[in-house]
Amino acid sequence: MKLVIGVCYRSTSSSVENDEALLSMWSSVATLADVDSCTVIMGDFNLPSIDFKKSSVEGSADSLVGEFLIAF
Repeated sequence: MKLVIGVCYRSTSSSVENDEALLSMWSSVATLADVDSCTVIMGDFNLPSIDFKKSSVEGSADSLVGEFLIAF
């Protein structure tokens, strides 16, 4: 079994370009996943409007925070 572990720090002053690159990287990692793998991504994303326990966001689902939640 493969285990992929990622650690991320997203600055509170992260640019739109950096946010898009981070989402793209997660998408790339997801394409590597298969039946015999497990992926864990952890860190400080500095997105306080995401409630990860409830899988919900304050605001629109197509906003930046909505895209980050969907990526998980």
